[in-house]
Amino acid sequence: MPINAQEVIKTQRTDWNRAASGWDKWDWKLNERIGFLNHLLVGFVQLRQGQRVLDLGSGTGYPSLVAAQIVGKEGRVLG
Repeated sequence: MPINAQEVIKTQRTDWNRAASGWDKWDWKLNERIGFLNHLLVGFVQLRQGQRVLDLGSGTGYPSLVAAQIVGKEGRVLG
């Protein structure tokens, strides 16, 4: 049976929306406790203004947000 991509996307969206309130509730605590890791990860790659970044397996997306601040408006980040 072939995979229906639209159905997979719909299911994923439903699942993530169901979990979103928990992430919203505890997001500040997570960022407070391990936010430094995002800066550490991004620091290892020594990004500069204007660079383009592809964040594979971006998870929560926090490292991409930090990277976007560094590369600025001239750069691009895709997570």
